[in-house]
Amino acid sequence: MSVQYRPAASPGELQAILELQGENLRDSLTPEEREREGFVTLRYTLQELAGMQAQGPQMVAFDGDRLIGYALSLTPGLRQQVPTLEPLFSVLEKTTPPLPPYRLMGQVCIRKGYRGVGHLRALYERLKERVSPDTLVTEISQENRRSLKAHGKMGFKKIAERQGEGQVWDIVLWE
Repeated sequence: MSVQYRPAASPGELQAILELQGENLRDSLTPEEREREGFVTLRYTLQELAGMQAQGPQMVAFDGDRLIGYALSLTPGLRQQVPTLEPLFSVLEKTTPPLPPYRLMGQVCIRKGYRGVGHLRALYERLKERVSPDTLVTEISQENRRSLKAHGKMGFKKIAERQGEGQVWDIVLWE
């Protein structure tokens, strides 16, 4: 397996992200699958991804021509363009002490069958190299134990919690 990690480079690759996202949406999975495999919660549009791509790298992992993972990020400047993230931005602007410059993780996903072998870490590390010195911040549903565990192993630290969309979210940071 020779996996390549790099920024997404074409509209077709952004479309592949949306397809992998669709396969892993919380509402597309059974409760057992969500527990075992984890899930993603936001459904982005191609227009939103293109706007995010214009402001910074959307990292992808390819095994040959197959997309096996992605890490989406956005700057606070895109707050208005991705309204589903407004509740998180509202919490982040009230954080005490104030956050250092940061990049919000819009979503990260590894294809089933490729999980648990380091692709998440590799994507995050490549992204961090490109956006340094920005801190990476994200929120994870407390229901998504697999993601909480993976982010904890990466060194993400909980800085806040919020309730919304029928869930409780841990807000975590990786410096």
